Order: sequence, then C-alpha cells, then structure tokens
Amino acid sequence: MITAASNSRIKRLVQLNQKSKLRRTEDVFLAEGVKMFLEAPREQLQEVYVSESFLEKCSCREHLEEVGYEVVSDSVFSKISDTCTPQGVLCVLKQFHYNIEEMLRDKAPLFLLLENIQDPGNLGTMLRTGEGAGVSGIIMSRDTVDLYNPKVIRSTMGSIYRVPFYYADDFAAAVCHLFRTNPAELARWQREYSYLLVDEFQDINAAQYEAVKMLCGGKRNLFVVGDDDQAIYGFRGSDPAIMRQFLKDFPEAKQIFLSVNYRSRAGIVETAGKLIGQNRERFPKQIVAGQSTSDERQDVCFVPEATQGARRMQGEKSTLPIPTGTASGISTAAFGTSWLPLSTDRSVLVCGFQDRRQEAETVADEIGKTFRQGKSCAAIFRTNADAVWLATALKCRKIPFLWKEKPKNPYETPVCQDLLAYLQFAMEGRKRKDFLRIMNRPCRYLSRQMLTDAEISFSALRRAYAQKPYMQEILHRLEADISRLAKMDLYAAVHYIRRGMGYDAWLKENAGQTPSAGESRQGQERTPAGARAHAAGKLERDLEAADFFQEQVREFQSLTELEEAMTAYEDQMDQNMADAADTAAHRAASGTTGAAFTTLPIAELVTMHGSKGLEYDAVFLPCCMEGVVPHKKSKNQAALEEERRMFYVGMTRAKKELYLSYTKGTKEAPGFASRFLAECGWKEPKR
Repeated sequence: MITAASNSRIKRLVQLNQKSKLRRTEDVFLAEGVKMFLEAPREQLQEVYVSESFLEKCSCREHLEEVGYEVVSDSVFSKISDTCTPQGVLCVLKQFHYNIEEMLRDKAPLFLLLENIQDPGNLGTMLRTGEGAGVSGIIMSRDTVDLYNPKVIRSTMGSIYRVPFYYADDFAAAVCHLFRTNPAELARWQREYSYLLVDEFQDINAAQYEAVKMLCGGKRNLFVVGDDDQAIYGFRGSDPAIMRQFLKDFPEAKQIFLSVNYRSRAGIVETAGKLIGQNRERFPKQIVAGQSTSDERQDVCFVPEATQGARRMQGEKSTLPIPTGTASGISTAAFGTSWLPLSTDRSVLVCGFQDRRQEAETVADEIGKTFRQGKSCAAIFRTNADAVWLATALKCRKIPFLWKEKPKNPYETPVCQDLLAYLQFAMEGRKRKDFLRIMNRPCRYLSRQMLTDAEISFSALRRAYAQKPYMQEILHRLEADISRLAKMDLYAAVHYIRRGMGYDAWLKENAGQTPSAGESRQGQERTPAGARAHAAGKLERDLEAADFFQEQVREFQSLTELEEAMTAYEDQMDQNMADAADTAAHRAASGTTGAAFTTLPIAELVTMHGSKGLEYDAVFLPCCMEGVVPHKKSKNQAALEEERRMFYVGMTRAKKELYLSYTKGTKEAPGFASRFLAECGWKEPKR
C-alpha cells in the first residue's frame, strides 16, 4: 500500500492530472470512478489505483483481481483525485488514436463538428450527447480543449471509450478530404442541395472555397454575397483574392454591386470611402449614403484642457494621473482642446491629445454626453490591450460598460509585480518574499541560499558575503538605492527604479536572450529571425507595462492606496461588466429607447475584429497612431491593406457620429497620427 504523497508514482499521477503535455508524452490519460473503471477497455488499461476505504466496501473486487491494482491510503488518494469527493478508484489508460479514414467506414457517416470548445464539462457532455445521437465520430478544431482533460473524461460518462474522434487543423480541409475519398458521400450531398448560398464570402479561405466548388458540382447554382473591403480575417486564412478568382471560376455568374450604405451618414461614408480607396487589390466601387441628410448636425465639441470628470463623481479618486502641465516641453494649449470636423456634415470628428490619460478621460466624458442624448455607443480598438486606459476612465465615472473580450488584469503582469515588489520592500519593511523577486532584477549575483530570515538585513547579507569584496560594493549600492526609494513619492520612485537602478536596461538585456525550446510554440526552436522578433515583442510589452504602472501610481499619495486600488481593480471591472449586462437585459426586456437611456448608461468596448456586423449611433476609434493602426508588424503591402480594411470596418460601424483620436506623446516618446487619418483627409494642426 502506498501511504506517502512523496511516492514517485503518486507525484507522476498528480502531474498527469495537471499537465496535458505529460499526458501526450506518455500517451496515457486518467479516468476516475467505478463506472469509468468497469467500462474501460482491457487492452487500454495500464494501471489501477484504489483507496483503502473503497477496497473494504467495493462490489467489484473480482474485476479488480483480474486486472491488478495498487492500494493507496485515503489521504494520499485525495491528492491524486481530481474531484472534491474521490470515488476511490483511478485508472491509467492508453490514449485512443483514430484517423479520418477509419471514421469514414460507415456507409452514411454522421459527424459532430466542434470548433473552439473551451469548457471541459461542455466538451464531455457533447461527446456523450453525440453518442446518444448515433454519430459516427466527432471532429474537433485544434484550438478545442484537450479531450483527455480529467474534467472532460469525467463528463463523458464512458463515451470516450466508444466514440471515435479527430482533431482537424482545418474543418474545410477535413470536409474536402472526406469528399475526395468518398465520392458516394459527395454525390449524396450534391443531390441533397440544389442551390448554395454563401454569405460573408470575403471571409472564405482556400479550403472552404474548394469545398463549395465540390458541393456545387455540375449544377453550378451558386449565390455568394460579400464585401472584399471587409475581409479582415487573414489570420484564419481568408483571402479577398478568392472573390476575384470566383469570376474566373464561374464566368457565367452575374455580378451585382450594392452601392448604397443605409447605415451611416454621408460624411462617414465619404470619409471611409477615401480611406479604403487607397487599397490596390479590390473591386472598384463607389459607395453612397442612403441615410437622410436631414439629420441634426453635430456641433464641434470643446474639450477642457484638464478633464477632471472622475474627480467630480461623488468625490471618488481617479486612478488616472493628473495632468502635469508642460512636463514634455510642449504646451497642451496648442492641442487636445477640441474635436475638429473632418467631414462637411461634421459627422466625423478628430482630436489629438498629449497622452493616453487625456485621451481616455476625454473620450469617457464624451461617452457620457452621448448617452445623455439617448444614443448607443461603442469604442473600437485594434487590440484589447489598447482599451485598458478607457476602461479605467469609464470605471472612475461609474459608467457600466461591456468589454466583450476583456484582457488580463494589467497589474498582474510580471513587470508591474516587479515594480510593486520594489516599492513594498522599500516602504513597507524588508520582507523576504519581496526581496526574492527583485534581488537580481537587474542581476546582482545574489543567491537565495543566503536568505535565511523572514526579513532581509543588509548587515547580515554583508557578513554572508564577507569573503567576496566585489559583492560588498553591490550590496552597499543596493542598500543606498532602497533607502532613497523609501523617501520618494511613488511616481518618482518608479522612475528611479527604471532609470536610476537599471531596471529598464535589464528588461532590454533579458528580452534579448534567446528563448529556450520550452518557450517556443509547439516545442519548436526559433530561427534567429524569430528569436529577434520574439525579443522585440517581449521588450515592447514589458516597457508598455512599466509605462502603465508608472502613470497609474502618479495618482496615489501612499503605497497603501495603490495596493487597495490594485486589489479592487478586477472586482470593480467585473462589477462594471455585471452592471452593464444587467442594464442590457433590462433594456431588452422593457424595450427602453430614446430619452430613457439617460438613466441607463452603457458602453461597449470591442476590437475591430469583434465589431464586424455591429452598428452604433456613435463610434469612437481611439489610439489612431502609427504602430497601433496600422499595426507595427504590418510590413508588406498585403498586411497593410488588411489593416486598412480593419480600420474601414471600424469606421463604418457608426451611424451618426464617428470620433477619431490619437496621442502625440512626449519628446522622449513621440506619437504620430496614423497614416490612415491622412488618407481620410486629415491634416494635423501645427503644435
């Protein structure tokens, strides 16, 4: 009987429960429970473990004797169990392996196709339901959760033993393979459907297009609808060139242009048309507005130089920094003072701001005004990370918002945690846990073996390194730096850590290190070019996190205030999201419209990809800077044209008002308005 949790086999079982990579390496999985044990195929069964109490009262002892088993104490069994109430028996089984050919042996196969299922319990339930429906097998996309996850296995209730499955890199490719290898099945589907309609045709990829052509067969009764100017899913393999290829493959097809935009005002349509007209690879077309020109025009909205809306809301402290005048050497009076019209009907407005703080606070205030007018509203970003500043500003104003793809808490990034640990160590006591995090960031050649106490004493460290004179200087300099930090305000302290103590330089050095194979995607070693790109990307993300943290701490008078704000950040964001969801549900149930919106403010934060197919009265497109949109990784013409299409999609979500904004930055880190703004007709005012 195994009675120690330190037993090597027990440790292995714990790891198999937790790590999919280890399960793949050993080609095994775990199944827990009496039912899963009794139904397990003998040829797949490798090991069986039972708890001491289970063995005393089990009714399947004869079956256990046949296959062999190992007894484990109850306390140890609870360690290897993946449930709160262990069932007392756990099996190690060899993984199943299937291929498409085996799954096609049925004369009339029925498949369940699952794409990007992430909840383990849902996937297991689908597998069990599929068995009940009599499916021949299940085909899953590669981004679906691991089928051998213990929660999935438990949810299958034994179906994992009986239902074939296959992970496909591309569903459409799998369908094409099915049709090529099974002509009778292709003929059956061709007889089943006389006509084919494909919507959103611009998002089709090569494999999907091949499947469509195969299904059409000789009938060629095919109707497709799409807009090549809205092809924005290149990362999924979509290619707008397929729309042009369609006319070559089906020369008899009649082409109909839908040239009227019934959503947006004339100024928005005209401005967006100027932008998308810059793309070379597209169908030439002229889109006009179908919306009445009698709509009330938007006046120029003036923005206060120092927006203090968050501080006016019930005296609540904002977590965004207070403006500091001309710290950059450039007066804010020259810009960031008004939204300037870009279109003749003033439906498109543009403004440049000094920094993201000013932009976020101003946009948040404009969103508040928009709702008081009873209008729907969204802020659309290139990436989720760009939305953090606005989300914080909305939170301060108690404006509920829906963040459809909320990113991770920015305070939880390693860089923010490093900077916080420095502040805590300097200002709250010399705790060992804080020192362990920062002692070699940057590298100081300090060993954790020298840290024996719960609190760090520099005198004790000097004694420990008494035989190493060079370490004495390092420790003396570190102690002086820590003492200096303790006397600074938070913003100055973070600045000193980054510049004076060399933290930013360490980030650059650390980012430049070649990543290990374990860090590489799918365990593949990076090429030198790939390693350089990885390093550059890592450094950029790290410096952005440091900038975010430094700007946030400007607002707080003490470390205690900062820690409380960081702790509450996630809860506050979640509460805002919950309030927004409740508000949306209330509106849907009550049919609330118009002026009644004034008491039910709600905004949506969404990416350009996520905004496809949506529409709003007012749309804000912040962060219109070079490197953000177009993204800095857009190096070739094809990538640049897709970035332009994404911006076009974001612009055309607006029905009545479109706000475009960018930040100009500082002399040290200047920002530049996106070239897309110039292509829309924007001429930046002189500072």
